[in-house]
Amino acid sequence: MIAGGDATANIVRDTYEGVGTEYDSGRLAGAAAGIGTSLISRGLASRFDVDTLAVNGATDMLQGATRGSVLREGATGLVREAGEEFLQSGQEQAFTNVGQGRPFYEDVGSSAVIGAATGAGLGAGTSVLGQAMANRQQNQLDSDRAAQEAADEAILIRQQQEQAEKEGLQRQAEVEQQARVRREAAQTFTPRKEFVAAREKEIKAQLETDVLNPTTELGAQFEQTLNENAIFDPADVQAEAKKFVSAYQKERKAETDEQLTNEYITALDNHAVKFEQAKQLVEQNPTLMDMDQTEMDLMAPSEQNPTGRLAEYNIPDVETYSVIQTMRSNAAKARQIVEKSKLKAASQQGEAVADAAQQQPAKKPTKKEQLRAMAT
Repeated sequence: MIAGGDATANIVRDTYEGVGTEYDSGRLAGAAAGIGTSLISRGLASRFDVDTLAVNGATDMLQGATRGSVLREGATGLVREAGEEFLQSGQEQAFTNVGQGRPFYEDVGSSAVIGAATGAGLGAGTSVLGQAMANRQQNQLDSDRAAQEAADEAILIRQQQEQAEKEGLQRQAEVEQQARVRREAAQTFTPRKEFVAAREKEIKAQLETDVLNPTTELGAQFEQTLNENAIFDPADVQAEAKKFVSAYQKERKAETDEQLTNEYITALDNHAVKFEQAKQLVEQNPTLMDMDQTEMDLMAPSEQNPTGRLAEYNIPDVETYSVIQTMRSNAAKARQIVEKSKLKAASQQGEAVADAAQQQPAKKPTKKEQLRAMAT
């Protein structure tokens, strides 16, 4: 609207200068020019022909450019403003000519071109500046967003590390606690060497049985060895079987050792459950540790009394009873060791006193003691 009013005033002024102060109908052309300028400024022209075609053409040519780039926006602003000023300047000059009685086309082309050139520079400059400011703002937003994302990620990583550390400490504590439980339970369990030796004996006995059975994997391998070496005599077969089993065990020693270790730990863990039950029973009924051994033996199941007296003391099974027996035995051994230590310490103290007495020099008798000794 401001541009339209300005165009109308300019035409009226030019008409006034051309025809004087008298009213002239040609001045009405100024109003038409103002209206046209207003319409163009408000975008009606962009809905129809030149401006629309120019802007769309430039847009099509710049489709490959980055969206929102300074170059693209500058070119778009240049074409848009050039087209708008081209139409405005041309129609203003045409209406001015009409108002002044000159041919309507006079100087229209030059005015349109000059307007387009002026509008192009203005449009390109303002668009470039606007897009540059928009890009700067967007870059700042992107930078802030990236910084926030980095901070959030750092917090997440720190939380994950703290959680992993917490879980690691918890696992370590569990492992340490399990080790303590196993060491305590091992005091009432079969010694590891005895456990391993017994299992090795069982394994060897099973291998000696399997090696003579062709339906087993080991027996099939041994039979192939017998056939390859033409061994038929029973004594030779037995001798070869011993050698075969011994070689088989030697070849798989590492595997067998690992198996036995795992079996021992599994059995120890199972025993630890019974050991914990036994401890609780002893805490609830301390007499289980103090009662006479004869009475304790009568508590066990027997042929005459298959259930025994375990239920009277809330002992769930024979295995827990055996654990309590072992606890009693260990306690008795500990007391014996203490008593022996006390006796040894007392004996050593007595010997030390005697040694000290022997090392003291004999006291010389007095003259009175000498006379008394002679008199007697």
